[in-house]
Order: sequence, then C-alpha cells, then structure tokens
Amino acid sequence: MNRLRVSVSVCAVFTLGACDSLAVTRFLDTAASVRITLSVSGLAGAGLTVDAGAETLTVTGNGAHTFASRFRRGRSYLLRVASYPQNPNQYCAITNSEGVAGNADFTLPVTCSPGSAAGPMGSGTIIRPLTLSGNADVKLGEIFAGAAGASAATDGIGSMARFTAPTQMVTDGVYIYLQESNAFGTLRRITIATREVVTLGDSGGSDGITTDGFNLYMTSYNSCTIRKTSIANFGVTVLAGANNACTFNDAVTGSAARFQNPLAITFDGTWLYVADYTNNRIRRVDPTTGATTTLAGTGVATSVNGPAASATFRFPHGLFYYSGKLYVAESDPASQAIRTIDLTAAPYNVSTFSGTGAWGCVDGAAGVAQFKKLRNLISDGAYLYATDKECYGIRRIDLATGAVSTLSGWETRTTTVIGTGGGLAGTAGFREPMGITADGTYLYVTDASDFILRRIE
Repeated sequence: MNRLRVSVSVCAVFTLGACDSLAVTRFLDTAASVRITLSVSGLAGAGLTVDAGAETLTVTGNGAHTFASRFRRGRSYLLRVASYPQNPNQYCAITNSEGVAGNADFTLPVTCSPGSAAGPMGSGTIIRPLTLSGNADVKLGEIFAGAAGASAATDGIGSMARFTAPTQMVTDGVYIYLQESNAFGTLRRITIATREVVTLGDSGGSDGITTDGFNLYMTSYNSCTIRKTSIANFGVTVLAGANNACTFNDAVTGSAARFQNPLAITFDGTWLYVADYTNNRIRRVDPTTGATTTLAGTGVATSVNGPAASATFRFPHGLFYYSGKLYVAESDPASQAIRTIDLTAAPYNVSTFSGTGAWGCVDGAAGVAQFKKLRNLISDGAYLYATDKECYGIRRIDLATGAVSTLSGWETRTTTVIGTGGGLAGTAGFREPMGITADGTYLYVTDASDFILRRIE
C-alpha cells in the first residue's frame, strides 16, 4: 500500500463532519485520498493565496494550480481566500469552496474580477449589502477628508487635505477616485485605510467618473467629451467627442461622436453608458474604440415610458447599472423621478421605478415618493442610494419595491452638520450632497459646496 507522510490534523465541522489540516503528523493512505486543483480565471493582480487548512497555495496566474497536500476521501474540505490580488485590486470567489471530498481528484473554479476583499466591484462601487445607521461622519465626529468651508487644492491626510469642487467618485474598495469639477478636472485618489489624499493630475474631465478596474472613464460637462485614463500610469486621452464641439452625433469612431453636456457615466462590464444631459438621451459608448450610439431617448425633453427608441427623458443626471437594469435619475424640476431601462432583452423598455415626478422631499412607496434635485446614484445590491441636492440628504430606495426613505440629512439643512443620526428626525446635515460611492462597508458622499468628503456609517 502506498503511503504518504504528511502533517495533518482532524477538525470538527458540525454540518459536514471532520476536515484535514496540517497540525500533527500521521500517515495518509494515498489510495484513500485525493488532490484539489484550482482553475483560475480573470486574475490580473498579484497576491492571491488560498487556504485549505492543510496548505496555503500561492496563485501566480490564470490556469490550473494544484494543492500539494492530499485530502482524505469522504472528509470535509473548506477553502478560503487568504489574501486578495492587488495592483489592480480584485475580488476572487471559489465555486463550491466547501464540501466533501469524493473518490477522485477534482477541480474547483476560481473567478477573479475587479473589487477587493470587501466584495466585487460593479459600476464603480463595491456591491455588498450595507448595514448603516445614517450617521453622516466617521467616528469621533471627524469629516473623512477635507475641512468644511475650506477650498484649496492640497494633498494630505484626512482634515489636512483640501478640495476645490468635489463631485462624483468611484472605488475599488481600497482607493476612492474623486473627480473635481473645476476648470482642470483634477483627479484625486484617497486611500480608504489611511484617509490620505493625493493628486493624480488634471484629467480634463469634471463631472462623472466610472471604472472597469483598470481604467477610469470621465465625462466633461463643459468640453462635451468622454475621457479615459489608465489607473496604472495616468495617461489621459479623449475616448469620445471633441473638445468644445457640443452638439449631437452617433458615430462608429469616438472622434466623430458628439455630446452636449454629458454628466453621469457608468459601466456594465461591456459598455459605458452616459447621461447626455442637454441632449436628453442615454448614450452607449464602446470603452475601447469610443464608438457611440443612442440607447434611449429621442432628444425631446419629456418623460415618456415605453420602448427605448421612442421613450423620452428630461435632463438625465445620475446613472447606475445593476443586474440587467440601468437606473436613470432625472433632475429637472418638472420631472423628479428614477427611471429604469431594462437591458435584458430588446427593445429595452423604459419605465418609472420610483417617484411621482413632482418636486418635493417625501418618503414613501414608489408611487408616492418625491425628490428634489436628484444628482448621483449607486447600489449595494439591496438598495439604490441617491444624493438629493435640495432635500440636503441621502435617499435610500428599495430595489425590490421602489419605496423611498431618507437615510441621512434633512430638508431644511443648508450647512454641514456632524450628525448622530440619520433620516428626517436625525441631526446630520449636508449643504450640497453630490457624489456617492460605497466600499462594501460604508457610504461616502461629497459635499460639494463645503469642499469635503463625508462617510456614512
């Protein structure tokens, strides 16, 4: 009988039985044991390790990676990602990571995608349900970065940093990339763990930002362009549109496409989507070539539901893609609502998801709720979160029902207030909530007129 001398221990797993790990020395019958291979795909960064109890396997690239240790047949196995890839930051998930070893060697798929240990990234935010109290600041009453009322372009840690016009943000769970809506489109990077703010350079963008994990994509409202930069080396190019050529044109080349005051931008894993504000259209852009088509909207400034080709929008501002649907925030006083474009099947039907269209700060069911200058949207997979400029707060919309509640801030507050509670009865206040993102644990909000970045716990 073949025997292999390895170091193992037996541990109790109440629902599955015993499992093997390296702790004491015993003889393992190789005829009664199997090996596990990981089939890795999507890996881009370095630093992925997988712990099987018996061994920690370092994964250096896509393809097959086999544990040297053997696993006893009929015994439980449990694999965990011990460390996640970085540069770029990624989230890796193991299919069937827990089970009982069978009678033959077997392979488990491991899929990596942009994100972090907190979860996978979608449309520039970490998609993981959040548990939030509505407190609008970090512990001890600190603002996450910047100082209220102090406008400058200064790098530093936390309260020592300064912003000039912070607007929209994205995050990979490790860093926040923040776009300044100034004449240069200054791009800032904030390390979440340390609150350190650094300037990456001037991007020429100014108003919207999203990422695919490797590149940042930015809109410029004034120059009417879509810009692209590599996260690794920050080389900015115009992906679609032409500087100051503000009109409308779909085109198979990015340089021939035209926009008029593009605002929000989001990514679904294949396409970029742009809220072409003054053109009253939702545009779709190829992230490689810049080829641009109109997804929905005729250019008429009304809010009519139906097939995308005939539906209309009234000054779309915020966008977010999640699970086959594109959520669109309309910000005109005559149309304050969140619309959806169902992308699961042509002709991509447009409908109203939440809000009556009326101007107000009213919580309640989807058909009752009202908004007042919606700005930007993100989701954690359970709710949409929206910055509402003139309700001076953050609105939370149930993805299942469209029902609206106020998470933090309140209607009459017009200056920054460090709060101890959220909702209409809370004490947290905002002056001009604009950008929003989530790292899988907290929400982050830019208060544009007070030049600060805030965190909601």
